[in-house]
Amino acid sequence: MIAGLRARAATIGDQAATGARDRIAARIADDVPGVTAAIDDDRIVVTGRGLRARLLSEPALRWIGSFGR
Repeated sequence: MIAGLRARAATIGDQAATGARDRIAARIADDVPGVTAAIDDDRIVVTGRGLRARLLSEPALRWIGSFGR
């Protein structure tokens, strides 16, 4: 019984994490101009021209972690 509950909890958690990754990647792609966001396993990979320099000048890139809220 406990093993079944743990398996179900793991499935629900995986589905929630996948949904959150999809939403965050879509929001990054929509809200930050000139940037693409792709999902790679458990990560969101953000690519774009001059990201390192733009990180200092564009607030949207500095606050990218808040997109998960």
